Amino acid sequence: MYDSKTAEDDLLADGVSNLTKVYTDDMEVFISKTKDSPFYLHVCLDALRHRPYRSPKFVDSSADTRSTNFTDALKEVDEFVGVVTKALKDTELVEKTLVIFASQSTALASHYEAGSNSPFTGATGDSTEGGVRVPAIISCPGIDFGENRRSKQLMNFADLHTTSLSMLGFTPG
Repeated sequence: MYDSKTAEDDLLADGVSNLTKVYTDDMEVFISKTKDSPFYLHVCLDALRHRPYRSPKFVDSSADTRSTNFTDALKEVDEFVGVVTKALKDTELVEKTLVIFASQSTALASHYEAGSNSPFTGATGDSTEGGVRVPAIISCPGIDFGENRRSKQLMNFADLHTTSLSMLGFTPG
């Protein structure tokens, strides 16, 4: 737990932190060490939250596009997903793994650089579509969801764990 009065807070003020890199390295090691036993891994990256941050390697990495803290952080999160995906492939766990990639909040209206909820109106903290609609990708090659299936159904994070267990054939108890 970080105290908002620490040096870590000062570091985040510049939008630079190694936290996503630490998560990436830890997940890669965890997957390789745990590959022979069933495991549950829940990672909550916060690099794209209301104060986006990225590691020094990614500062100005999106200069060829929009070049903001947010777009730099997005490139780092993309690398994180690639590293975790590769670790699952290297350990031959892809077919047996349910991966859920989702955002837990929308952009703040007061921080345009932190993102946009377009084409929806509203922002984090209100009940309009731009305040509650977030993207999610669910993948588990071992479960037949149908070819490139898309759904506009609402999902509630409170149901995520129970639904995941059910999809994998377990009866939540």
